[in-house]
Amino acid sequence: TILGSALLLLGLSMQYAIAGHGSMKLSYSCTDPGEYNQLATLTLNPQERLLFQLYSRDTGGYFDVQTLSIFLVMYFFLAAITFGIAVPSGLFIPSMIIGATLGRTAGEALRLALGSEIDPGLYALVGAASTLGGITRMTISLAAILVETTNDADMILPIMLALVISKGIGDLFGDSIYELVLSNMGVVLLHAEPPHNVDLQTVNDVMTTNPEALPKVASVAVIDRALSVSSHSAFPVISGDSKANPMQFCGLITRDQLQIAKSAAVSEVEYSDGLKAQLAPDLKLDLRNFMTISPYVILDTAPLKMAYRLFRTMGLRHLCVIDNGHRLVGILTRVDLAVAPKTASLATTHHHYPAVYSNTEEVMRMRQNSTFQMLPATSPLYHNV
Repeated sequence: TILGSALLLLGLSMQYAIAGHGSMKLSYSCTDPGEYNQLATLTLNPQERLLFQLYSRDTGGYFDVQTLSIFLVMYFFLAAITFGIAVPSGLFIPSMIIGATLGRTAGEALRLALGSEIDPGLYALVGAASTLGGITRMTISLAAILVETTNDADMILPIMLALVISKGIGDLFGDSIYELVLSNMGVVLLHAEPPHNVDLQTVNDVMTTNPEALPKVASVAVIDRALSVSSHSAFPVISGDSKANPMQFCGLITRDQLQIAKSAAVSEVEYSDGLKAQLAPDLKLDLRNFMTISPYVILDTAPLKMAYRLFRTMGLRHLCVIDNGHRLVGILTRVDLAVAPKTASLATTHHHYPAVYSNTEEVMRMRQNSTFQMLPATSPLYHNV
């Protein structure tokens, strides 16, 4: 709602500015009444007014190429710095200004070379569209926003061409800037469709083998160690009392459910001398009353694309992997799916053995930086109690 209202006000004001043919020029340090300072008009005006100046039609020659080039370099570095620090600066309007300035510069250069029939304002609009398309990787929505704000439906075709070309070129070099920021923050973002280079991979190739699990009846010490050592949000619950069926999968319990189990145990302990009783480390808690007995599971021989779509459609953060005997053999997280295309490419380079390269240094680094971090394989959290 706020974005829509802002775009509406921006569109109405921009239509007024375009009709006014650049009536917001500043005469900073100019002595003659008819003079105006080009660089001051570009730098001292608010961002909205700056866009009005750049988009204004039939204003060829209002800004020369040298001034636009200086402003473009200066504004680009300032926008890059402010976007990388902890201030609510945003990137949408600065991207429009950078693209509009670049397009206006090209338009002014063409006007000087080919004649006065060139309108730099049209090039500014197309430049803003191409820059936004390359940064955000959006097409139809951006075309609608730009057409509505400028009230120029005749420019829909150049805008769409600029958006499609910029998005295609940007996809060749990597993800959008917002996805890169989320990746640096440790947030694992899965795309709508799985990558094509994981077609031949199975869940067994990328899952975390020998996952740390909790028994059905666990001691307080084991639970406290799991909660303190690991940042993982859930733990498989297994039945370890049978040697014939070791690691028999029974369910899944989350970190919050473990806290609830401990709180329920505290409420049952009697209070003495007005002091809150502490749970003994060897006190046994039955996790079967708190765990999820029917979580989503997948076979280790299932295609990796099936697990990918299950994560996407159901919003999962972790997926337990079992074999045909319903024994726990691994666990799959979003980090495993995010690094699966890279491990698949690495395995293709090394004689097509994907399982050998599932524990690369890059996988371990992403797991350490991610919110969905797994327990270390050497953590002795499983005990028969």
